[in-house]
Amino acid sequence: MDGLEFVISENKEDLLHSSSPNQYVVEQTYSKHELPGKLRDAYVSFSRQGTVYILTHFDTLFSALVKFDELALSQQNDAWKVVSQSIPQLISDVNKHLNSDDNNPETCKELVTITKMIVYLLCLFLQNYETRSLVVPGSDAKSGRKKKKPVDDGFDLEAERNFAITSLDHLIQLPIHKLWSPPVVEQEFVNLVSNACYKILENPSISHVRLKGTVESVFRVIGALVKRYNHGLGFQLKIIQLLQHFEHVAPACVHGLVTMIELFGCSQMVVELVREIGKVDPHDLARDTSSSRNYAAFLSELAERVPSAFIPCISLLSVHLEEESFTMRNSALSIFAEIVMQELSGEDLDERKRELRDQLLDPLLEHLHDVHSFVRSKTLQLWHKLSLKHAIPLNLQHKVLTMTTGRLNDKTGTVRKNAVQLLIVLMQGNPYGERLPLEELGAKKESEEAKLKEMLEVSGNQPQRIQVDPSKCGPTKTELWNAMEPEILVAIHEVFDEEDIDMSMSELTNEEVIQQLNACNYKRVARMFITEDDEEQEDPQPPQEEESKEIGQQRMLVMFLKDSHAFASSVYAAIPMVCQLLCSKQTSDILEAIDFFVTAFEFDVLDAMQGVRRMLSLIWSSEEDVKKAVVNAYKRLYMNMEATGSKRRALQVVSNLSALISLSTQGELASLEELIAMCVKSGDLPKICIQVMWEKFSMALPDTTEEESRSALMLLTMVASAEVQVVTSNVNVLVSVGLGERGSKDFRLAHLTCAALLKMAPTKAATDCKEQPMRFPPTNEIFECSKKLLVEGLTRLEDVHYSQFATTSVSLIYTLAEHPDMIMGDVLKEMCAIVYKSSRDQSGNLMENAELEVPTTVLTRIFVVAGQVALRQLIHLDVHVYSELRRRARVREEKQEETSKQKRNLLQSASRRRVSTRPQQEQCESGEDDELVGAVADDDEAEYVRKICESEIVTGGHSLLSSMAPLVILVNSNPAKYPDPSLRAAASLCLAEFMLVSPQFCSQHLRLLFTVLEKSPEEVIRSNLVIAMGDLNFRFPNLIEPWTPNLYSRLRDDSPIVKRTTLNVLSHLILNDMVKVKGQISDIALCVIDPDTRISSMSRMFFSEFARKGNALYNVMPDIISRLCDPEAAVAEENFRVVLKGIIVLIQKDKQNESLVEKIILRLGASRTERQSRDLMYCLSLLSFNERSLRRILEHWNCISDKIHEEGVVETLNAILTTTKKAFAKQEIRGLIDEIEAKIQETVDADQDEQQVVRKAQATQVTKAQAPKNKPKRKQRAKDLDSEEEVSMDDDEPEMPGHPAHLGTPHSPNKKSPLRHGRNIRKKIAIPQVSSDDESSVEEEKDDDDDSEKEDRKAQLAAKSKKNMGSTRSIRATRRQTEADSGSDQDVFIKPASRGKLNPGKNKLPEKKKSTTTRSRR
Repeated sequence: MDGLEFVISENKEDLLHSSSPNQYVVEQTYSKHELPGKLRDAYVSFSRQGTVYILTHFDTLFSALVKFDELALSQQNDAWKVVSQSIPQLISDVNKHLNSDDNNPETCKELVTITKMIVYLLCLFLQNYETRSLVVPGSDAKSGRKKKKPVDDGFDLEAERNFAITSLDHLIQLPIHKLWSPPVVEQEFVNLVSNACYKILENPSISHVRLKGTVESVFRVIGALVKRYNHGLGFQLKIIQLLQHFEHVAPACVHGLVTMIELFGCSQMVVELVREIGKVDPHDLARDTSSSRNYAAFLSELAERVPSAFIPCISLLSVHLEEESFTMRNSALSIFAEIVMQELSGEDLDERKRELRDQLLDPLLEHLHDVHSFVRSKTLQLWHKLSLKHAIPLNLQHKVLTMTTGRLNDKTGTVRKNAVQLLIVLMQGNPYGERLPLEELGAKKESEEAKLKEMLEVSGNQPQRIQVDPSKCGPTKTELWNAMEPEILVAIHEVFDEEDIDMSMSELTNEEVIQQLNACNYKRVARMFITEDDEEQEDPQPPQEEESKEIGQQRMLVMFLKDSHAFASSVYAAIPMVCQLLCSKQTSDILEAIDFFVTAFEFDVLDAMQGVRRMLSLIWSSEEDVKKAVVNAYKRLYMNMEATGSKRRALQVVSNLSALISLSTQGELASLEELIAMCVKSGDLPKICIQVMWEKFSMALPDTTEEESRSALMLLTMVASAEVQVVTSNVNVLVSVGLGERGSKDFRLAHLTCAALLKMAPTKAATDCKEQPMRFPPTNEIFECSKKLLVEGLTRLEDVHYSQFATTSVSLIYTLAEHPDMIMGDVLKEMCAIVYKSSRDQSGNLMENAELEVPTTVLTRIFVVAGQVALRQLIHLDVHVYSELRRRARVREEKQEETSKQKRNLLQSASRRRVSTRPQQEQCESGEDDELVGAVADDDEAEYVRKICESEIVTGGHSLLSSMAPLVILVNSNPAKYPDPSLRAAASLCLAEFMLVSPQFCSQHLRLLFTVLEKSPEEVIRSNLVIAMGDLNFRFPNLIEPWTPNLYSRLRDDSPIVKRTTLNVLSHLILNDMVKVKGQISDIALCVIDPDTRISSMSRMFFSEFARKGNALYNVMPDIISRLCDPEAAVAEENFRVVLKGIIVLIQKDKQNESLVEKIILRLGASRTERQSRDLMYCLSLLSFNERSLRRILEHWNCISDKIHEEGVVETLNAILTTTKKAFAKQEIRGLIDEIEAKIQETVDADQDEQQVVRKAQATQVTKAQAPKNKPKRKQRAKDLDSEEEVSMDDDEPEMPGHPAHLGTPHSPNKKSPLRHGRNIRKKIAIPQVSSDDESSVEEEKDDDDDSEKEDRKAQLAAKSKKNMGSTRSIRATRRQTEADSGSDQDVFIKPASRGKLNPGKNKLPEKKKSTTTRSRR
């Protein structure tokens, strides 16, 4: 070993062969059977000799390294044990040698060899262990499965790895370069150590937190290699390679690089790594998303840890902003944001740092409009972080807010979500204050601006002193004495010697002073300087400086108010867009919008109340997260108070809820009732709040207003929806307050009291309950007070809420009272008595059959009560009485069964022997008979109720309501006599309620009701009757069905309220299968383009729901298309496309698409106008095509070929084929597409050929027209024969009007030719069928025309033929007519005759088509 050098090589086989005389070579490699003994010898030698043993036993350990995979686990561990225990001893020996004074070259060379050998073995053994621990492909390549190498029992790889890398760290930290001569560590040794470190990083387990110390040790070794041994370039390339291939490496590399920067100051490595990443081809980054994602994660995480290291490479990062890879754009933007947040935020930035900050924030603003949604979303997240760190400059706050508002309409949900989150953070962190009331800020801004203006005016009125610029006006007095010319000095002395100094010069301006100096008038200027200097000494200017300071402060205040007002304006502008997000289909949009409105409401943004109210309807959402968010939002706004004391907090909660109720609509009140019920059930509304509500209702609390009392009662009603005991335990309080003295003066309070009492009624009548339903006797205080208020309040005309109270009161009586019909009968009698009494008092004694004079309001209230009584009587009989009859019958049956069971038990022992199959059958039959008897009994009860409703309530003349019916009919029939709108509204609604009771009464007055519906000028009456029609359709569908078109006609009403109501009613009827869907549904389709957004949205929602009902939408789609493309419908083409585009896309089934394709093509063949053809082709383009759909086109090509010449048909067909070709790659479909394209081209070519024929015919006509007219009789004969031929063909074959080819096409308006005159117009043939005599007369008239007229006629004929170029028959007929005019008899008659003789059967049909088409064209 003496004198030999150990050479480190990447290939282990190189150590078996010598490349130089002084190189160490492995002399012998041992087999796996010999190695156990040799390893023991090596270990013994190490124990005795120390690290020197490696010089004699390297071959043994190298053999173990080469045959590592063949050795047993124990033998591998033995070899590793020898090598791993050698490294600490080596470190000790090297350290001792470096600290000693021994400079013997041989000793150093031997120590270098030992070091290289031990480190070589350690690194390669470590790499083998790392390779074995990785998941590698199995030996079975066909299976494709992966397996894991077996794990050593008793061998802890993580501990051994940590020990080895720590030992290497200790060794590398020593100045081992001193061992080499010259003192430069060879590069192979550096690569050997670094490769072992990189191999460790390839293990996925290195990303675990428990191996954090190992990662630090690895990068301490690499850092030392980079810092001391020139490993920087290799490190850069290897890190890039690791990031490209291993996803788990990025976090470890970030942690290690931070360690290197902290310990070794390797911050320049960041710049070099960014430069190396920038050298990667951008197209490769865009294609290889995994590597670009790893690069981006590495750079972003590293920027979070050491953002200052990225400042020198900003220009290198900016290149990635223009690349195609969105992940690299996100990474660059993240780095810029981290630099701003950690390095360039704060108030103490100098000008250079501010410019750098603005330079980094500009890309963040620009990429809010990036083409990729991930980049837009990431940019919004970065601005979110900047706002949380208060790193957004004040001058960018408003701009960021404005641009974020624009992202609320983004098509991507994540972008909208992040935009709303950013808006919330910007509001919460705004520098303008805790409140953003727009009106207050605007008023304050205007007042401060006016104040600033006044201050400027005051300062502008003060005399300003002349400020002399020495550079322009000359030297000062001192410089004049020292440096100026003698003439100036003399002038100054002369001025000083003067007794009276002229003061006029002190009023000169700067320009005038300059002119005096240029003119050498030194004496005059000197006088001004002297006087000015004296004045400056006598009149100092601190007051003026103090005043300018106040103006500056005022300017700053005005600028601050302007910024705050602009910021608040942007927040207000975002509210309508966030309101739209509440209706989004994505839950994330809804949740973020709710959070936004809660935050805005807390900042006193007044318009936020709009969103707070709108989110109430979300309480009905099917998503539990949305419902929970709404409840939490209202709890946060109205229930989570900071007041001390439970009583005070309860007062505040009730006051907040009362304020919310006072401004809510009926729909919002229903939603709020559900929300409060949920809060009561969950215990979020404490009992003390309910107690405060009772105190406010009864006005026990001082300073309680009537409005607060009513709001408290409404809150109690809402609470009773979840906890009815709140009402049942306080009925006396409700009656005494709400229906007592206060109720008699306030019908709104009485109405709310009745609504609260109605909460005691069961929601549904039960027929299987043995107990009687809860009802109170007629003498109960509730009904006595209600009856009194109904009667006495009839003449209290000043309270307009009587009708509302009467409706609720009648419902209360019929729901909770026994014999409610008797109570209401007494009420109606007393009302009539009051009317008669008041009329008698006004007009004295009334004659029999004399008309009564009744106030309109009184009669209106009577109609309201009568109509409500009729409706509630129907419900009472149909629901409550019927249910009660069934309940009683069921109770009787149960009692009879119990009695019969007892009798059977008594006779059971005596009749035991008689039991046989026959009695059992009889028992079964008797049981079936009992069931039949029960069903018959139910039918009898239903029939009994039906007869009462039909003949005893509003008809028959024996009841109070039937006696009032003629009056109701009279008012509805005479609108001129009874013009009061309120009266007619009540009368029409009363009539509809009467009609609901009896089918006989309904059939008699349906015409009257629809007349009122169509002719009433008040939209309220029409809306009420539309709703009533829906109820009538449900109750008597057969009676209303013939009148359904009248109901659809209300969709074309002038009032948007009526249209909205009609659409709502029809949607309800259709979706619940209560009305047959016919062609009138096209009227609903037209509502899609209604100017009212609510109507259009309702129509779209209807069709989306209608499409879910199986084949319902498909069945009516042909009718919708036919009606809308009908010329009589007069639907604009653009509107037609908007409507059909929104409806056809709802048909998703392939079979339905195929069938619709066929039906539309057939209708295309029967289309009458070009507009119809375009519309139908557009409908085809909206459908999805497959193989069967394309075959439909080929099967019905004759329907399409006739329309090829029309505008837009070919373009639409080509677009359909192109889209289908892109969607399908099947060869069969592509073959069909090619076939269709060939047919299109063939048809187009045929049209072009026919056009050429027409042009030749026209040229022939011109030529013949110029020839002399020598044979008029022959021309006459030709025309006669032509006419005879047409007549004979007409007789042979009749027309087929049903075929698309024989349908007439209306002509477009004829354009007037400049050569046309009166005689040309008369010569035009316009009769569909003409005789031969008529044609002869026409021809004779033509013979008398001159050549110019004949040419004009030929031009007209050619123009007509061009219009009908789609039909070959019309062109040939035109050619025949042209040739007849030219006088060629043989051309016209001989050839058709010869063809007819050869094959007469084949000639009749084409010639018939020619003549028919010619006549229709003429």
